[in-house]
Amino acid sequence: MIDLPTVLDRAGLRNPRARDFVTIWAEISNPGRVEVLSAGDEPRLLEEALNAGEVVAGPDGRYYSRVEDASPAGLRPVPGGEHDGHDGSAGDWLRDIDSDATLMERLRGVSVDRTLYVVPYRIVDSGSALEPYTVGIELTDARPVALRMTRMARVGVSALVGLDHQDDFVRIVHCAGRPRQACRDKVRDERYIVSLAGRRTVVYLGTSFGGDAIPMTSP
Repeated sequence: MIDLPTVLDRAGLRNPRARDFVTIWAEISNPGRVEVLSAGDEPRLLEEALNAGEVVAGPDGRYYSRVEDASPAGLRPVPGGEHDGHDGSAGDWLRDIDSDATLMERLRGVSVDRTLYVVPYRIVDSGSALEPYTVGIELTDARPVALRMTRMARVGVSALVGLDHQDDFVRIVHCAGRPRQACRDKVRDERYIVSLAGRRTVVYLGTSFGGDAIPMTSP
């Protein structure tokens, strides 16, 4: 059983809203382990991904990872409802997502025996007008997605330092599930994208995409 408070304490993740976000989704997805990432983890992640065959080394120091068909017919955006009186707590955005009972049912236990990577990130400098939309946490059970985030943004718990409000960050949940099965069986395509723009929250299920969730949360 994961001692999540200890994991978050050791990583230095103090923001109570961030801890709440991670805790709720760890309970839902039920991963085998949870790891909070920083930029210094990139070399290890790359080595692990290469050894596991998740990425392939190319010429000139480049690396490649395969993703599934991204045609519009392959992905099913689900617009989430927007509740009034949002206070940043887990309850509000969970009610939005739970409006699709089938989706929530599929999210439960989806990360069993996988590692859930907690990726705090920052793209812009503190004080920028875009800060509320480019600072956040991505939770992903796909190592290549976590690795791409270390290349796209400044990753580490320090990304959340200096926010005007403790809940003023983007929330991204990415559970890969079994994307290859979902891709091959178009009749039972189980890939979802849930975008709750008012909550700056995006949930991906059953797809190997994940890093491209960030622009979906812009104003």
